[in-house]
Amino acid sequence: MKPANASANSLRRRIISSSASKDAKPKAKPENIEFYYPPAHTMPSGILSPEEEAEFFSDTDVSAEPDECSEWEDFTDIPRLLYQEKGEEKAIPLRDSLTRVGRHPNMDYRISNDTVHIAHAFFYRKNGRFFVQDRQSMKGTFLNGLTERVPIMQKVEIHPGDEIRLGDVTLKFQI
Repeated sequence: MKPANASANSLRRRIISSSASKDAKPKAKPENIEFYYPPAHTMPSGILSPEEEAEFFSDTDVSAEPDECSEWEDFTDIPRLLYQEKGEEKAIPLRDSLTRVGRHPNMDYRISNDTVHIAHAFFYRKNGRFFVQDRQSMKGTFLNGLTERVPIMQKVEIHPGDEIRLGDVTLKFQI
């Protein structure tokens, strides 16, 4: 008859050896992350077809550097997005053909809010028309209080008075 102590040691050895084998092989990280795309019937109006978009934005360079902007510049005479940050009203001018908005310091305009993605949305200006494009943000981009998010990577036309929500931050478009 084995002493009770011996079977307990045997059990401990099995637990230790099985946990050691699990630690020996690290789990592989998934290489592709899939994003949720909303069904086509939830798309808001104002979306360009792929052909219209290719033609309309063929000369827009998304890699171009933004124009320089001084801190004292008055934005009241140009199209802009207004929002509140820490109790202070702020403005994002839409004077370039492309304005990048997100939490990352390299964006054209940085919004310091954890619900805003690092490269949340791009705003386009072309021939007096304005568009927003969600850049695969986690919290989504929403127009005028709708519960359906703006389709990822598609440009949607916006108009004066529209409210664009990036995460928990609401931007009001004004001309």
